[in-house]
Amino acid sequence: MKPYNIENQLVLARSFIEDDPARGVEFYEKIFPKHLHLMSEEDYMELAFAYEDLNRHQDALKVYLALVDAFPQSHRGYYGLGTAYEELGMPDQAIEGYLKAIEILPEFFEAYFCAAGVFDDLGDTESALAYYERRWR
Repeated sequence: MKPYNIENQLVLARSFIEDDPARGVEFYEKIFPKHLHLMSEEDYMELAFAYEDLNRHQDALKVYLALVDAFPQSHRGYYGLGTAYEELGMPDQAIEGYLKAIEILPEFFEAYFCAAGVFDDLGDTESALAYYERRWR
């Protein structure tokens, strides 16, 4: 019997994640959170996307939190935090995530659009319009 090899699990996770998210997650869960040092930013993103596809938003949130801890300048990680918090009904935290993504990458227009949407949902029309306008500049 072959010895358990974490690098092989990572290869399997990467190969399954897009076509079979549940199977990909199964392999990633053997790595996450014990072997985070082996995961790239893209690995975190793929795992979080798979959790989102499986409607496991709390798990996606945990992955995004680990991602921004490992890659603090990841605009995609903070954007992901925004989307996860939004899915979990936490609009204030969602806005924080989107705004941090914008701070890191000011031309990340999708984050402006999402922040504006959350402000709009909260009834803050003035802030919503400001972020919609910034999105189109």
